[in-house]
Amino acid sequence: MRYDGRAWDKSPSGTTVPLNSVWGSGPGDVYAAGERGTLLHFDGNAWSAVNLGVSTQVALNDVWGSGPRDVWLVGEQGTLRHFDGARWQPGDYKTERNLSSVHGSGPGDVFVTTSGSEVLYYNGKKWTALPTGVQSTLGSVWAHAPGDTWLAGSDAVILRFQSAAK
Repeated sequence: MRYDGRAWDKSPSGTTVPLNSVWGSGPGDVYAAGERGTLLHFDGNAWSAVNLGVSTQVALNDVWGSGPRDVWLVGEQGTLRHFDGARWQPGDYKTERNLSSVHGSGPGDVFVTTSGSEVLYYNGKKWTALPTGVQSTLGSVWAHAPGDTWLAGSDAVILRFQSAAK
């Protein structure tokens, strides 16, 4: 569905697969991620499937980007992909954990929640696992600004990550 400021309009996606997340850099650059390894792209006129080469047994849980040349996608079984404006490439962090949510404040400040209590952090060059000190499964992340990130998860846990990067 798309809201034009007055009403909701159905936007036929061409799939019957449940979709889990949507993100866009503008009205002509929107991604929708979903079950069975489904990633769709809207170019302003129509939706088309993006071939990531991931298993159709894998759910893609979240998509986020800082712009049209910096888009991240996360999913089950450690699925981590990055779009640089030309092609989708696997992320360079290997894990078998399910990845739930991705968000950042820019290309050098990206956070990913896992099916455990660990958070993955990308500084623009490499991924690092950040222990949180909780046992809760973290399902959502929102980065307000460099050095100011919020996490939420099971057991009603809310965490705030602050660093000197502000």
